[in-house]
Amino acid sequence: ANVRASCILCLATGNIGKPGAGANIFRGHDNVQGATDIGLDVVTLPFYYGLTEGAWNHWARVWEVSYEDLLSRFESKDIMETPGIPLTRWFDATLLPKDEIEQRDNLRAMFVQGHASNSITRIPESVKGLAKLDLLVVADPHPTTWAALAVQAGRTENTYLLPVCTQFETSGSRVASNRSIQWGEQIVAPSFEQKDDYQVVYRMAQKFGYAEQMFKNIAVEGDRPVPEDILREMNRGGWSTGYCG
Repeated sequence: ANVRASCILCLATGNIGKPGAGANIFRGHDNVQGATDIGLDVVTLPFYYGLTEGAWNHWARVWEVSYEDLLSRFESKDIMETPGIPLTRWFDATLLPKDEIEQRDNLRAMFVQGHASNSITRIPESVKGLAKLDLLVVADPHPTTWAALAVQAGRTENTYLLPVCTQFETSGSRVASNRSIQWGEQIVAPSFEQKDDYQVVYRMAQKFGYAEQMFKNIAVEGDRPVPEDILREMNRGGWSTGYCG
């Protein structure tokens, strides 16, 4: 019903069939396909290349860094090629004994950025996991389910809500299920001290000391990476799914 109503509204207001018009992509999130394609899936590098040495070498060429440098950031080659923890089991890394998880230590900090509440499963276990974290950061335009669960878990310290822009306060590409790309322009300026996702990632990279390497082929205006350059980097590496057109 919502999709039908949105289409009717676009037609009634003359926002169909001309450049710069059209509806948002009708998914649970308007860029869920694009997010999955570029590496959201825990079992693969961007664009489904997997986690093998060959896949890492491919992206090392795209990113113009050495494979050895990427390898040095992991405890071992085995860990480098081990799939991550899916959303439905994230709390296992916090709650299970150390000898029952693949990584060296339990999960102690979590950064949640733009995650929909309808994707959270096994809420009782999630609440227990949140209670055991040393640090929780929720990056969203407003307090979401994660923030509410943090309160339910009894968190009163080392818990932060980082204000992040909505899609209307930033620009960039969004990808539909058939991988057709739609470009979204900024409609309104960010509210108060909000930053968009590009700025958040760039500032984190600065703090961790690898911003210069990470953004060597991406222009940065102030503290905001240029989204067109980010898309060009995807084009250079995304041969597997046709993003290179």
